[in-house]
Amino acid sequence: MTQFGGGTGWNIEQMANFVPVAEFFAAVYLVDLSPSLCNIARNRFNRLGWKNVHVVCEDARSFRLSYEKASAELITFSYALSMIPNYYPVIDSMTTLLKPEGLIGVCDFYVQSEVDYRSRNYGGGAFNRHCTWLSRIFWRTWFEIDRVNLDPARRDYLEYRFGTVLSINARNHILGVRIPYYLWVGCSKDAVPSQKMRALNAAATQNLNHDLEQPLDLTLQSKAYECAFVNLSSRLPLPASWYQNRSWRIYYNEQLQKHTRFNNEYIYAFTWEDSRFDSRLLKIQPNDVVLAITSAGDNILSLALDRPKCIHAVDLK
Repeated sequence: MTQFGGGTGWNIEQMANFVPVAEFFAAVYLVDLSPSLCNIARNRFNRLGWKNVHVVCEDARSFRLSYEKASAELITFSYALSMIPNYYPVIDSMTTLLKPEGLIGVCDFYVQSEVDYRSRNYGGGAFNRHCTWLSRIFWRTWFEIDRVNLDPARRDYLEYRFGTVLSINARNHILGVRIPYYLWVGCSKDAVPSQKMRALNAAATQNLNHDLEQPLDLTLQSKAYECAFVNLSSRLPLPASWYQNRSWRIYYNEQLQKHTRFNNEYIYAFTWEDSRFDSRLLKIQPNDVVLAITSAGDNILSLALDRPKCIHAVDLK
């Protein structure tokens, strides 16, 4: 693991609340440019007796691991990326520093307008991302006093160079004010093999017996699959769903007959009272495919008793 801008090492110490740092990691590297903060970090880890944690006082742009440990499985930035003036080479260096299956975690302040990101399909995390013009001006001016730059280009470049696994926008409520910040987890944007893309496409088109060794049937492709080829041809990351290992996250395609079979004429509300009403109305047959809200799962199990071909249980909570 490598943490850039680790400062006094407090964050790494807090990780012990979740994993045994001394045993869980083969090596942890804290990289910071401040000698005084690095000295505090060294004293902290000496007190804790963590021999596998190494403090490196070095510019993040030039940091490299030794040849024996040439890549990291986890790279983190905790409110540090916004404090690095020349951030491009730091983000670029992570493409070689990170293992192919590794993850990057970033938590930082930000301000951004929806004009910057609304035309993208690869960033994810659009919900609650927009900041009003007053918020953008105020917080950028406020943080620049301490040489913290909330320029949205930092986050934009991060999302361009890597695939987005998770992106969350939130507000930190302190003394009645709402400071915008984000949590981002990413991976190599080349982390999705062609075999996985074809498997997900087969699931999306319900061609579950799709032979992944045979040429693709170009007459029936999911929108997610088509979108993936557009992004790859433009050297852009894939949409976030491709990196999340969740094959059930597929695009709705109104051009497929299976998505338009009710012709906007069939609406049925799920009931909790008695699933026998569902069965009586739906008259599920062995070749039927059911799309239903999962909820607590009771009605899904009842639907399974009718033995349909497939049940897609979907829920947000």
